[in-house]
Order: sequence, then structure tokens, then C-alpha cells
Amino acid sequence: MRYQVRGADRWDGDFLPRLSSAALRVRRKPPPCPPPRAPAARPVDCLHAGSELLPGRLPPTSARAASSQVEAGMALARLASFILLAAAGFAAATRSPSAFVQNAIYSNRITIFSKTYCPYSIRAKRIFQDLKEDPYIVELDLREDGRDIQSVLLDLVGRHTVPQVFVNGQHVGGSDDTVNALSNGQLEKLLGKSQSQ
Repeated sequence: MRYQVRGADRWDGDFLPRLSSAALRVRRKPPPCPPPRAPAARPVDCLHAGSELLPGRLPPTSARAASSQVEAGMALARLASFILLAAAGFAAATRSPSAFVQNAIYSNRITIFSKTYCPYSIRAKRIFQDLKEDPYIVELDLREDGRDIQSVLLDLVGRHTVPQVFVNGQHVGGSDDTVNALSNGQLEKLLGKSQSQ
């Protein structure tokens, strides 16, 4: 069922909850007029679909019916907002620090958890820059949940320090571990494995 709201160009599902009931004038578009039942019946003046509704005058429905229709629309809007809030809560649960860390590690070829001011983090990032690789870098000092992510890393790899480097889902280690992996050829093996996949 479509309604026309005074001052509105189109139907907007979010429009009704923002208006007070005094500011809202709801008009129900009536169905097309039925044909006269008897030849003696007088002509009925009714509104047809697509005709303009006069401002300030109610259509042939009662005020009580219009009021119940508005209440039903507002109840539907409350239900929709409840569903949206529940969905937002579920989405927030899936964005937990643990889920973020797992997603960052396994969705990217190279992931570095670092801090912008840390010289060891800068050294690890420079290694991949020299190899012309583009790692996914998580700067923990620029995130509100940086400490939580660092706690997840402690549980995951047993270290609370940065940087922590992951290549193809495998933990390489910190800055010194990355330098050692580069010098003994293990880093190229890990990177080569992802290029062949």
C-alpha cells in the first residue's frame, strides 16, 4: 500500500519515524471506483489512482483507519531498526581483534604488524621495499585497537614486540628474523611459493 506524505516527493522508509504524528498527514490512495450497482444510483465522486490529493483534506477513509495505518507503519519501522541494530552487533563481533589478525595474515601475501616510530619495524618494511614487494602493513600505534591486536599476536606467536612479519600465512618473526631469513634464502622460498600459486 502506498502513501503520500505532504511535502515528500517519494516514498522513503526512513521518513516516517522522523516526523511527529501532528506533522504527518497520511493519505491512502483509494482503489479505482467500482461501477454503479443500479441505474438509479447517483454518481460517486472519488479519487482515482494518480490523481492529486488536496492538502488538508482526508480521503474517504475514516481518521481511525488512517491512524491505525500510521501505527502499523511505525511498528514496522521499529522492527526494521531492531533488525539493523542486531546485524550491526553481529558485524562488530566478527571485527574482533582476533578475527582481524587472522584475516590480515591469511588474506594477504605479506603482512607486517608494526609501529610507525619503531626502527626495527622500519627496517623490516625496508627489506620488502628493496625486494619490490608490497606488504600489507598494520600500524598498531595508529589504531584504537592496537594494544588488543598486540595481545592477540602475543597469544599467536609468543611475542609482544613489533614488527611481526608473516609471509603466506607463515610467521617469519621480527626484524632480525626477517634479516636472517633474507640472508639464508628462506624468505625468497616463502615469497616464491606464493608467486607460483
